[in-house]
Amino acid sequence: MASQESLNFVYAEQMKHHPQGYALYEPISTEVLKPGACGYFDRYGSWNVVAQLDDPESLQKHGFLDPSEELQADHDKRKVVWGPKCSVGVKGAKVDVEVGVSANGQGIPAEAKAVFKYSTSTGFGAILLTAPPMVKKAYLYESPFQQWVKQNVQQIDQLRGPEVRQYGLWIVTSTWSTSQCSINAWKQASKEVVVGFKARVFGEEFGPEGQWFEDEMDTDWTHYSGDDERRMVVFIGALRFRFSRMPWREAKLKEMDRAKSTILRSGEEQAEVIYFQSEENAEVGYEVDYEVLGCADDT
Repeated sequence: MASQESLNFVYAEQMKHHPQGYALYEPISTEVLKPGACGYFDRYGSWNVVAQLDDPESLQKHGFLDPSEELQADHDKRKVVWGPKCSVGVKGAKVDVEVGVSANGQGIPAEAKAVFKYSTSTGFGAILLTAPPMVKKAYLYESPFQQWVKQNVQQIDQLRGPEVRQYGLWIVTSTWSTSQCSINAWKQASKEVVVGFKARVFGEEFGPEGQWFEDEMDTDWTHYSGDDERRMVVFIGALRFRFSRMPWREAKLKEMDRAKSTILRSGEEQAEVIYFQSEENAEVGYEVDYEVLGCADDT
């Protein structure tokens, strides 16, 4: 199996076709990771908090300004049921098993009413199983978060400059959470992952939804559980800001050129780019742009 550093990254990369956003190989409690959270994932995939944008005490403690625009919660706190979520290239195939008979000695109990085998011909495979219901929480709109970073970028650089330049700065805009989940990730192209399901109703192409049973001999499974109040986040939507170092003179010229371009193309919407001068070295500047992870229609 890959190192923990690469496994977190590979899992997220291979699950990015799911519109819910950035997939977490190690789910995080909703007590820690929630919409409005600002921080970064380090090389081990651990979440490091910088501030919580909807918590004035958190902002004041670290010398940050409050958001200039009120954060608006998405009141459509939808609850849905998912079937298995698989990485790119993983295929599921139903195994014909007689009801009341254990699945071919694979450690699947006889109460399973449907059994699936999952495999991939590529160098990596992963499957995420989640207990229903899945709960989404989110803030609307990107602009309040863009403006907050623009107003606080010097303080962010002063407080956590080396880290955010290396890992980026993340602002979480949405979370998908569950009370319980299981994750299996593997690198052997010949491996087959066997899962039994209590339900016969097929929720998705890759297998039924609801309660599941795992092959007890498969040591690649990891399990996470919370409760109704402290759930486990498995996907996040976020704005990920990237800091690029350059000579301040070059950054200033790029900022001026962008301002001119904005005036000439006033009818076109352009993504916000931030330029700022280092307080430690007046000859050094930074360009800060961002990408959006996750989309609106993400059920």
